[in-house]
Amino acid sequence: KEHLTLLICCLFFILIKIISISLTEFNLYGDEAQYWLWSKEISFGYFSKPPLLAWFIGLVTSVFGNSFVVLKSIPVIMYCITSYLVFIFTKRLFNDSHLAYSCALTFFLLPSVMLSSFLISTDVLLILFWTWCLIQVLKIRENPSYFNFIVFGLLLGLAFLAKYAAVYFLISLALLLIVEKSFRHVFLASKLKLLISLLIFLIILSPNILWNYVNNWPTISHTIDNASLNKINLNFIGLFSFLLSQIVMVGPVICFGFLLCLNKMINIGSNEKFLICFALPALLIVLIESFLVRAHANWAAVSLVTLSIFF
Repeated sequence: KEHLTLLICCLFFILIKIISISLTEFNLYGDEAQYWLWSKEISFGYFSKPPLLAWFIGLVTSVFGNSFVVLKSIPVIMYCITSYLVFIFTKRLFNDSHLAYSCALTFFLLPSVMLSSFLISTDVLLILFWTWCLIQVLKIRENPSYFNFIVFGLLLGLAFLAKYAAVYFLISLALLLIVEKSFRHVFLASKLKLLISLLIFLIILSPNILWNYVNNWPTISHTIDNASLNKINLNFIGLFSFLLSQIVMVGPVICFGFLLCLNKMINIGSNEKFLICFALPALLIVLIESFLVRAHANWAAVSLVTLSIFF
């Protein structure tokens, strides 16, 4: 029942968004136009981003054409799929279909997702594969088979090809293995399988690494320059602005509702620890960067998946 209800809700919102897209007088903004141009010249890498988004745009436009509505429908439909993955993840984590439905619909209606679903960006595919990787980690705990480890390596590689911010997943996974014995035991007891998973990950990522090497590391250099860590200047306003932006992205109602219920959180179980592990590292790293230099609101976007469920 929850599967069908979620599908109907997502299709309803997709229809509304496609209608609004078709009626707007806006055009592609700069970054979107750049991604579309990249898709016309398929490569293993591009100046400022990994190649997966350009590949995906190229695939979609080769089938459905290059109209404004087709291009703008890409993020809408991808977030619909991600919402379903949130449903699967939450149901597998808590074994509660009703809770899973609520979390999936809440994710789809987050202010950040509502805005991002109108924009073609690398975050769209990153968040999709990030959520899929979360499901795969749970599958590995339940059944540490070669197949599950291979799929995990494949999904993680695709997440990195979407955006290098997928590195936060590795940091979060390391934190999870430290704080949660059940996951640590499974991963450490499956060293060969983990090695194969990492090998698959490197094979998926290797063409982009080779492209960067041949072209003198342009994407890596751009990512480092974008972080601007050589321009450290303590910035309390930037820190406050980033915190405020995260409240807006998650939604003030969810944030303040969570704060009002903090007194009821006596014990945090393993499921809640899992959610925190995959939200806290990205948030803390970008929060520190917002104080030292600057940070855009979407730089910690991957944390919103588990953060919204935790709230």
